[in-house]
Amino acid sequence: MLSESSEDNPYPQPYPQPGNPPYPVPPAPPPTDLPTVTPSLTAVRPTPTLPVSLDSLSIAILAGGRLQLWNQGAVTTLAEIDEKTFLVDISDDGQWIAYDMGGELWAINRDGSDNILLVSAGMLAGIEPAGPIAPASIGWLPGSHVLLFNTDISGDYGRYPAEDLQGANLDTGSWDTLLGPGNGGHFYPSPDGKWIAVARPDEIDLLNFNGGGYTTVLTYTNVGTGSETPFYFYASPVWSADSNYFLVHIPPPDVYYDTSEPASVWRIRVDGSPPEVIARILTGPEVVFSPDFSMVAAFRIDGGVDPTQATNFYHLDGSSQLAASPTGLGFIAWAPDSQHVVLSDGRYAEIGKLEDESISLIEQTDGYLDFRWIDANHYLYRTGQAGEIEMRLGTIGEPSILLFYASGEQLVYDYWW
Repeated sequence: MLSESSEDNPYPQPYPQPGNPPYPVPPAPPPTDLPTVTPSLTAVRPTPTLPVSLDSLSIAILAGGRLQLWNQGAVTTLAEIDEKTFLVDISDDGQWIAYDMGGELWAINRDGSDNILLVSAGMLAGIEPAGPIAPASIGWLPGSHVLLFNTDISGDYGRYPAEDLQGANLDTGSWDTLLGPGNGGHFYPSPDGKWIAVARPDEIDLLNFNGGGYTTVLTYTNVGTGSETPFYFYASPVWSADSNYFLVHIPPPDVYYDTSEPASVWRIRVDGSPPEVIARILTGPEVVFSPDFSMVAAFRIDGGVDPTQATNFYHLDGSSQLAASPTGLGFIAWAPDSQHVVLSDGRYAEIGKLEDESISLIEQTDGYLDFRWIDANHYLYRTGQAGEIEMRLGTIGEPSILLFYASGEQLVYDYWW
């Protein structure tokens, strides 16, 4: 748990602390009567009938200037937001929804009973180095009500990462700088909430959230992206289900220009064992591991081909290539069963299945944006254009179901089930 007092703080130095005395926690705004009726921006359509297994499905949606909660076909407006709100995350107990607004971080109870300002713009402005700072990404620490986030700083070329890591504890009302600017980065908590992998453009650190300090576990040469500062390549650690290790793909420094050199897949254990390379694969700058860690989808850049339009599938041990995506179809996502995949041509999504070292296409959806699997048979996605957006529920072998409709350009969501 995060704490404001030095005696109770579980994070020993070198973690920079937010100042002395601690920043005050702004009081929650007075309660207001929040509407619980379907908002006008939602089209009047029949209430969808969900599979029984998805009765508990809840979706937090940012659209049309509102934060709304979808459940069983009913849409409840929880808060008014602005059109620049794009961060939303539901705690893993399904009770709290975190979101950004006006450069601040808020959390609201799913029933609308509390809307709490976690971190104000003034508090963020106190982070050194001083300057215009805004939340960059957010995520609840698994098994807790601690909201992790990092920040961006305004510069000559727009916003660039402050490379920090912050934590706001909803239960205690405290906020701490876990890793100060330059020492943090993109964060990846373990499923059990005990560890956080932190990635920067040339290294990965492992933070023990229970107070055991942090350690640099892997360094590598900065990967060129062909873009000017501040656009860097960041490695993306993926945790094992038991939280004992994570895998990470590190491409060669010139991968955007030359794919003749193989990339390395590393396994990093939390017990202090030396990192080990478990595979070397010819690929582009990105790969996606299958959920069971047996395979990898590898985007390639051959002859200037768009990397989203060419994907090879390999056994993760690097022993052989398993299959290649059909021409013109790029990779979108693995299904939880590690057998089904989602491919897209940039207009539609194709559900495919890996079998006999080939990909069999099963069915096509009418969209592919923000595609997320719920379980091995059901998935969410959004579709539409020209300001008319739909969120739909797909089921393998059945027609999709319209869940939500919005007019405008903004529709961001997170779900709990």
